Amino acid sequence: MKKISLLILGLVAFYQFSFAQCSVSMSYTIGTNGSVTYSAVATPASNMPAYYWNFYDGTSGYGSNVTHTFTTNGAHMVCVTYIDSVSFCSTSACDTVIITNVPSCHTSFSSTNVDTLYSFTPTSWGGTAPYTYNWFIYDTIGGMLLYSGTAVNPTVVIPTGHYAVVTLTSTDSTGCVSTSTGLAAFGNGTNTGGCYASFIIWPDTSNLHSYYGYNFSTGTNLNYFWNWGDGTSSSTAYPSHTYATAGFYTICLSVWSSNNSCSDSICINNFYVNRMGASKTMHSVNILNQNASGINSVIAKSLNVYPNPASTELNVELNSEKMESVKIISLNGQVALQAASLLNKINISELNAGIYFVEVKTNNNIYRTKFVKE
Repeated sequence: MKKISLLILGLVAFYQFSFAQCSVSMSYTIGTNGSVTYSAVATPASNMPAYYWNFYDGTSGYGSNVTHTFTTNGAHMVCVTYIDSVSFCSTSACDTVIITNVPSCHTSFSSTNVDTLYSFTPTSWGGTAPYTYNWFIYDTIGGMLLYSGTAVNPTVVIPTGHYAVVTLTSTDSTGCVSTSTGLAAFGNGTNTGGCYASFIIWPDTSNLHSYYGYNFSTGTNLNYFWNWGDGTSSSTAYPSHTYATAGFYTICLSVWSSNNSCSDSICINNFYVNRMGASKTMHSVNILNQNASGINSVIAKSLNVYPNPASTELNVELNSEKMESVKIISLNGQVALQAASLLNKINISELNAGIYFVEVKTNNNIYRTKFVKE
């Protein structure tokens, strides 16, 4: 009898505990374009609360504060269910919100590409034509604004391995505004169209705050876009740039043909292109035209390398000055080989096949020319 009494008392206690009294209330704030922010408050407060929201449009939410966007105007009922996992209390509250600001117009966009050259096309519906468009295309990897403007079909170069956040805002003739945001260029392929971006930059050892280099890009009727890595850019084949802020910079070059048939890009982490904070001198970069009058003639008359292409051994001859050091530099600006002596013959058998540069330093000058390693 005693055991039965205790069992009955336990069941009564459990029954009372399971149906502890609690309540929940909800409030909301209507935002723009169909968005509503909801808040729920439960009594008594619990250190292990759970909130579940049902928006009755096939979606749900969790937490005491949620934001939901309705896609149609009209009356929308929303319910929140509160569960106190400590007292096992469960209760619900519902309310109806009237939405009148869902835009009737809508927009989206698509993109096509040839290699790294991307073209964007908008699609609008539900509004009244004609539409106007505003694009914002940002390279998140390179930290560079690629395009901001009102062209209907903008075209940009997104370097291989990078991707861009694209935001399109459309406005119809009645003033209805809609926005679409997405990503472009995930997994873009390598160049196959005949345009090749290539450049190299050297420090000027006679002027510690200056750098110069050559643009070796190839292709027909090329356009150029230099990203200097500090939020600025240039659009000529042989630009100059000055860095005003301390730091290390990655320089990128994108090229594409005028008829959009091909494009390519390359980025170089130039560890030596930097402006240290202790220096007040501006650091400048000058890209030279290797085919310009005077440049090739000086190199050709002063520095000679052969055979070219070379496979195992490279001969280096300097006509008028004594060599102090000889370096082999790769296309990305790294020293691939430092000559062990100042002999005219350099063993290059360990180098990988490709294009390299010979840099010869004398008492007065630095001479450079390129060769091909087979």
